Amino acid sequence: FAGIFAERACQTENDRLVFHTQFPNNIPLVLISSVMPVWLSRYFVDDRDQAQEVWQASQKRFLQLSQKSELITYDGNEDAVLLSQSEVVNKAVHRMLAGMRQ
Repeated sequence: FAGIFAERACQTENDRLVFHTQFPNNIPLVLISSVMPVWLSRYFVDDRDQAQEVWQASQKRFLQLSQKSELITYDGNEDAVLLSQSEVVNKAVHRMLAGMRQ
């Protein structure tokens, strides 16, 4: 849990570094994302619609990093995606590898 909280504390800086990193825009990119992360709704207690708008905008920014981007959404806890959604992750890896072969 300490690692998760430390990552959250650095999220703004992490996002800044990602968006300022240049890499070829034809690299397959698969973004696995929860429909609505639990932690974000805590910041927008009074306005869930605004929280959804903020989340969707952030997802769109990541998808713009590559022409070969794909968004896979699931309903669940975003922090445990590797454990709780292993079939989603497995499919995403296979899609990404297939995209690299093209």
